[in-house]
Amino acid sequence: MNGRDGLFLYQIDQNNAQTPGYNYFLRHKNCQKQKTFFVFRVFYLSLHRGNRAILVLRQQAEPRVPYQDRTTEQTMLEKEYIIERASEMFVANGIKSVRVDDIARGLGMSKRTLYEMFGDKEELIYLCMSNFLNKQRDEVNIITKDSTATILDAMLHGFLNMMQYTEVNHRIMNNLQRFYPKVFSRIHAESGEVGRTNLKRAIQRCVEEGYFDTKFNMDLAITVLYYSAMGVIARQDFPYPEGVSQHEAFCHIIVCFFRGVATPKGLEVIDNFIAKNGIEI
Repeated sequence: MNGRDGLFLYQIDQNNAQTPGYNYFLRHKNCQKQKTFFVFRVFYLSLHRGNRAILVLRQQAEPRVPYQDRTTEQTMLEKEYIIERASEMFVANGIKSVRVDDIARGLGMSKRTLYEMFGDKEELIYLCMSNFLNKQRDEVNIITKDSTATILDAMLHGFLNMMQYTEVNHRIMNNLQRFYPKVFSRIHAESGEVGRTNLKRAIQRCVEEGYFDTKFNMDLAITVLYYSAMGVIARQDFPYPEGVSQHEAFCHIIVCFFRGVATPKGLEVIDNFIAKNGIEI
């Protein structure tokens, strides 16, 4: 970011550009000692260059308003910013290693303000990890939507893309279970509910569109598939047969399940997916 006289140029991907008038919490490199936040407002989008764009930003407000005097909008925007930054710290350095003091110092704010906003470290961890996992699901959904022509393709791509998060998720969830078991239980239960709900919705569509047969117990099938797949992802010590990788085991479980309930129309989609992605079953 470069700037002079209160004007800043901020280059971002055009596809992720927010609409004019959206507030951004950004930290100026010279504000660390002052413990201030600057709020910038996007005034217009210009100088389109391919898939890039230049956002012209102007300083909107400074310094930070005392917590008790902030509007609801200001509080929500700052909480979102804190959650994003704290999430990055937890993922990079480990949940146990990052203290509230570290977060406060990294954000240039007081520890007292953090406690006023979030209550305690466990609540902050919960919000950060929920945000982190939700962003993963959103990324998988985006990849899926861009790469699929059918709902069955979408499901197969979605499961395949889940594997890219296996290592970091295992580390995070293991630390949560060990050091913050209440947060772990909360996250685990909520993530499981969201995962099973999304899976059921997708399977129902596959049935409606003729890719899956109607003659199977959907709730039982969803439970078996979900916990089988999550078991492979979550357990790094899973006793795989010699020569079988975690990725191969995961693909095998998913493909065998889908083949078991697929119609001839669905089998054609599955076989094409296997061939296209070089999956060996």
